Amino acid sequence: MPEPRDARLVGSVDDGALRVVQVTDTHVPAQPGFPTVIGLLAGIDAGDPMDHLALVLADIATLDPAPDLVVGTGDLADTGDPQAYRRWRDQFLPLDLPVWVIPGNHDLADAFDAHLVGDGVHSAASSRHGSWEFLYVRTGNTEWGEVDPIHADELRAALAASDAAHVFVWIHHPPVGQHLPAHEALVRDDLRAVLGTDDRIRATAAGHVHVADAGELDGIPVFLTPSTYTGRPAPGSRTFTLHPDGRVDTEVRFVESLFRFDDDQVARLRAMAAERYAAEPEARRGAAPHARHEVEGWRDAVAALPDGPG
Repeated sequence: MPEPRDARLVGSVDDGALRVVQVTDTHVPAQPGFPTVIGLLAGIDAGDPMDHLALVLADIATLDPAPDLVVGTGDLADTGDPQAYRRWRDQFLPLDLPVWVIPGNHDLADAFDAHLVGDGVHSAASSRHGSWEFLYVRTGNTEWGEVDPIHADELRAALAASDAAHVFVWIHHPPVGQHLPAHEALVRDDLRAVLGTDDRIRATAAGHVHVADAGELDGIPVFLTPSTYTGRPAPGSRTFTLHPDGRVDTEVRFVESLFRFDDDQVARLRAMAAERYAAEPEARRGAAPHARHEVEGWRDAVAALPDGPG
């Protein structure tokens, strides 16, 4: 397999623009046919996330001009299983593109770093691409997200050390547009504390909520990208064209939806969500260990199945 292109590239076509594809919330399971967390918690067959992911990857391969790199913004594995990360990497390497990744609340950071990163898949607090600095914000396992103090210091240091003209922020939990308005507060405050009043911030891109949408934080655009698995209104990805003068052009690219929830399944999903949000209606600090334990419980539940990896 050819080596992926240099991750510190600049725009690859004559206009000097940097072309990026964002994929998010791929929810790759550990093994073919394994249920996802949606199936575990709501008792429904939500289909195989790999089916839609294959369509998204095929669509990315058709882009002309080709993208310069891919960014994966979390919930890349469904239950943080090492085998899921190896499967994810195997799917993306044939694109022959540099890939930068951050974990989401379904990911387990130690397995993520050990089994996903490498072989052309990169993870860092930041990366430089021509006139653009990318910041990669890790927000942990809680439903609402937060930035731990050590990582916040890494991000602030990277921002202070960069002489890039423009900054783009990648994050899993969005600072606007979360399922509950009360869940936006903590990650929004943490993000503001990291970015301060830096006037080079041009945009933020996020996942987590599985929808195609857009908002703004302090006058800066925040783009929400649909899940490749259960994206609404359909699965897909988002392309960005980042110009040398700081302009940002973006487009959501949808693929065919191979699975739709029927009315009974929608009702069960809503009941499941209502129960989860009733238990934790507000964002609060100190919940990270409990949230990580929950993800580990999902992983272990799948591993305990008759054909599970355990």
